[in-house]
Amino acid sequence: MGTPDLEWDVTRTGGTVRIDLVHASDVGEADTEAIVAATEALITDDEVMVVQLDGPALDDQLPPDGLSDAIAALQGLADRYGKRLIVSPI
Repeated sequence: MGTPDLEWDVTRTGGTVRIDLVHASDVGEADTEAIVAATEALITDDEVMVVQLDGPALDDQLPPDGLSDAIAALQGLADRYGKRLIVSPI
């Protein structure tokens, strides 16, 4: 999913919802809203304990523009549902 500047995927495996940022040069407000909505669709299950944001785009030396806003939105979502947010690589 995404735009030419952003490629991402949200999946759930067991108790983890994983947001994979495959490619990102810019994370806009609409992108953040789409990622949060896709994450929220999977996070509501009681078995989910962790939201993990990772992927090749986070390995770049300079983080994509707008990433800090996306992380803040995901942290707010995780807090609202009592889940833990992990951003990696650490």
